[in-house]
Amino acid sequence: MEVASTPIPGANGVTSPTAESSIDPSRVLDHIALVCQIALGATNEDLESPGSLLHKHRYSDTVQRCTRFATDTPNALYIQKDILPVSTIQNGTEDS
Repeated sequence: MEVASTPIPGANGVTSPTAESSIDPSRVLDHIALVCQIALGATNEDLESPGSLLHKHRYSDTVQRCTRFATDTPNALYIQKDILPVSTIQNGTEDS
């Protein structure tokens, strides 16, 4: 006699994804980029600037992190906007 195994419910009664389920990290990254644009007012230029998550030198690392984020549980995402210091002299010269 065969016994069918029942899936163990995950968080909120939803079954956990199986190992075979595939997640496209580029879709996760697109979503995160949109969240940054909406929540932080970031532009594509901001997100692609040096040190940012979409910069060409960090892109592969960002995709790898998105893959881990999508497959690990539980997961939480925090976004942060770093503000660069602005010159203390505005609308004038030093000799004023």
